[in-house]
Amino acid sequence: MAQILRAQKLIAVIHKGSSLPIVVKAYDHRPYLVKLQGTAEGPTTLVVEWLATYLAYLLQLPVPVPQLMTVDKTLTNIPAHQEIRELIVKSSGVNLAFPFFMNTTPFDITSDASLPRRTLDDLFLFDCLLLNIDRTPPNPNLFHADGKLWATDYGSSMLLKQIVTNAPYTLKTLLPEIKRNPLYRTGIDPSTFIAKLKAVNPKALLQIAGLMPSAWFMEPANQSIAGRIKLADDLHQALQQAETRLQEMLPLLHHLSIPTEEERLAKAQKNSAALRSKLKRP
Repeated sequence: MAQILRAQKLIAVIHKGSSLPIVVKAYDHRPYLVKLQGTAEGPTTLVVEWLATYLAYLLQLPVPVPQLMTVDKTLTNIPAHQEIRELIVKSSGVNLAFPFFMNTTPFDITSDASLPRRTLDDLFLFDCLLLNIDRTPPNPNLFHADGKLWATDYGSSMLLKQIVTNAPYTLKTLLPEIKRNPLYRTGIDPSTFIAKLKAVNPKALLQIAGLMPSAWFMEPANQSIAGRIKLADDLHQALQQAETRLQEMLPLLHHLSIPTEEERLAKAQKNSAALRSKLKRP
């Protein structure tokens, strides 16, 4: 059974995106970033992020190790803001936590040339395989801390969402977001990364699936031992199919044309101006 930490004091609320993660001090006196199960995105996002981040850790990618964190009514220093109070009450129980880094610097692909290209390529291939659409130039979810690069935020990994919930996805609509990934480049050789994926021990996947609290699963069938075994088997099958998936996707990305970030910004500004003009009309 994984060690379950306990939050003692609220330090901050991260008002970024829709998930509203919080920073707490735990009873081990260390700070943690906690993603709460009571958000609008629901606990399924915690399942996806737990699986993705732990798998990345097994593959020796630079990710913080996920932890389990109990948040309950004993948490101190909660602000008076009603939305935050309600969210914390709704999230009472075990939530997803990561070590919180106090001093970070943003990653910049243009200036971080000293980083091993293999590491950056493996991070991209992992995003590509899992269909993680939440790594873009405006929001790279990559930073430096404690003298190394860290990759975070895998909750929008659409392949894992499909495995966990059976929700379908359309690859054609996701590929433009994958190509926006700041780590993407043409000519990536996936062979070494594929070998790492195929070498992942199925028992390790079963352990990862078994460590998650039952409250994170919306379907009762997934809470059982049989459900955890099926989840681990489905994940292992996806890893074994990685070569086929990546060999299909990389050529598609190479030939796919997408707007530049400047063009996207200009279009957004134009649409915003048109909307303001329309609202001013009598």
